[in-house]
Amino acid sequence: MKKRPSLMKKRPSLKKRKNSQKGKANSRILIGILILFLLGGGILAGPSIINRYLDQPPAKEPNLETPITPSSNPINSTISSPNTIIYGVWNSNNSVIKSYNMQTGTESIIAILPQNIKRVTMVLPDSLYYINNTDNYDHGTEIVKYTITNQKYQTVTKASNGLGIDDYYLSPNSRYLTTWEVRLNTDATASEGHTVLWGGQSSVYGIDLMKSSTKTLLYNENGKSVVHYPRGVTNNGDVITDKFLPNSGPGWAYGMSSVSVSGAGGYDSTQMLNGTYGRQPRISPDGTQLAFAGYDGKYGPGTEKIDSGNRDVGKVRRAIIEPNTVELLSSSDLKRKKILTLSNANVIDDVRFDKSGKYLFVTILKKTTSGYIPHILLYNLQDNSSEAVPHSANKRGLAHISDSQILLASPNVTSASMGNLGETYQFVNKNFEIVNPLTQESVQLPITDVNLQYIGIF
Repeated sequence: MKKRPSLMKKRPSLKKRKNSQKGKANSRILIGILILFLLGGGILAGPSIINRYLDQPPAKEPNLETPITPSSNPINSTISSPNTIIYGVWNSNNSVIKSYNMQTGTESIIAILPQNIKRVTMVLPDSLYYINNTDNYDHGTEIVKYTITNQKYQTVTKASNGLGIDDYYLSPNSRYLTTWEVRLNTDATASEGHTVLWGGQSSVYGIDLMKSSTKTLLYNENGKSVVHYPRGVTNNGDVITDKFLPNSGPGWAYGMSSVSVSGAGGYDSTQMLNGTYGRQPRISPDGTQLAFAGYDGKYGPGTEKIDSGNRDVGKVRRAIIEPNTVELLSSSDLKRKKILTLSNANVIDDVRFDKSGKYLFVTILKKTTSGYIPHILLYNLQDNSSEAVPHSANKRGLAHISDSQILLASPNVTSASMGNLGETYQFVNKNFEIVNPLTQESVQLPITDVNLQYIGIF
């Protein structure tokens, strides 16, 4: 499995303050650091910049690998929708992509892929996209499309000369692709003992797959200031990017931009500015909007750097530690809309769409007598109502299947490792479960695998 960098393993100390207001602020700092480096539900769910540009590269750990028995789980060439969960596990030699049909309770292997891959995307009816041939720093040489029915591989695009593919997004209609490709500062990486993008190269490309496999260079930056990296691409071919300051600790959320895959019409958002949001926006299933945790200035300037309570991390922008709003961002004009504001001392850790795009899973760190515990709020975008999800403490929301069926995952946060077959990087999951908000009941799905890496539900 994938190791967390060492700075993420350290639980920050909390220094007592005499002044009650400072004590409150310090408590919120602790919340933020727990968000950033322990839970994995929000920030760690973002692109792999977190792992490689802060510390050592990840490595697979055999003790967390899952054995498979192909004879008892024959490769299934069809995905039985609806409500089939797609997930990945590792064994000693391969990345195994599996399905679990919730209606029949059937587990099936749908693909046995190389081990050195990441970021698997399922596209119905029978395609898997992923980054192939990842190196020690988890940079790949190509994007591959694997067709389940005939078990054939097709190279979609290759990394540009001297670069490695770090991340990618495919538009909902599968026509457009954007890649983030990087080259580390090798001298600094060798001398400092950890990965350094500062002074290296960061490039974002766009491709119209209907026309050709030729890539258009959208951004080409040397890493000595903020760089762009993609957060999605729409059905119209608009690439939405966030800005990231390499090797600066939590360096995301420096501003949003949009540009066509052709390179035309690029512009920066006048509303998504540094200090006004604290989580990387997530694009909706239809690509029309993005959801994110924002910051409204309640506790002071969002760009102000405050003590993180962790000497390895140092000071962190307030907006990263204290996000307190749930907002939507239009992918067509990058204008934002606030839909929820916290009125208490809680913190919003993560905001993500469910599979239909009609609901948001909002992870909130709630203050309790024993500390701060993440709980899930389900926000209905159709009528702007919200409800607490029962049995959701320390869990991650995956899908609103019906009013009586909500799919949750239990991250293995006690493990020192993460997976990257689904989102990079997420804690692996101990299990999946169905919660019924109407009856308050919870049932764990009888999946035989462990260390589950969630890819999607269809």
